[in-house]
Amino acid sequence: MKIQVVDLSKRFDQNQVLKNLNITFTDGKVNCVMGVSGVGKTTLINILMDLIKQDTGEIHGLKGSQIAAVFQEDRLIEHLDAMKNIQLVCDKTITEEVIEQEFRLVGLEEYKNKPVRELSGGMKRRVTVVRAILAKSDLIIMDEPFKGLDEKLKKQVMEYVRIRTIGKTVIIVTHEKDEVQALGGELILLTQDKKPE
Repeated sequence: MKIQVVDLSKRFDQNQVLKNLNITFTDGKVNCVMGVSGVGKTTLINILMDLIKQDTGEIHGLKGSQIAAVFQEDRLIEHLDAMKNIQLVCDKTITEEVIEQEFRLVGLEEYKNKPVRELSGGMKRRVTVVRAILAKSDLIIMDEPFKGLDEKLKKQVMEYVRIRTIGKTVIIVTHEKDEVQALGGELILLTQDKKPE
């Protein structure tokens, strides 16, 4: 699934966030979007997920696609346990045993039956990553999926994502070049055209 962004622009009041943006996301690869804060990374992926509308421009290759996502916020159901949060987005072929195996790979097996509200921020983050990986999708979009993880856990979860997304089309927003390398990703650098003061 090749996704093309053509002449995409988006303004919020007086703030021009994206202007005539042209990007091709590589099919079957991890596409890592980088850029300084405020350059429009999250705006871009929100447009791709049809959560907000662009002002002008077109997106090709997404029609009818199922998208799984990791947002900047975890967006979990706090009173349900980690296992049930995953099951909500999975089809019936994903058994509890399968989910347990995924939890084991990210160091969560002991917490599968704990209500999400009792989990730490890093644990919640890992639940959201597993959820996106196991959900049925044509495209996986992740907005800073490794934030809040210590160095050891971050390496573990990056390796999990790298292995589990082989051959899939993935778009990941990141601030870290080491994440691009660890994921074997293709770098897409967003820049902001600043007018002189």
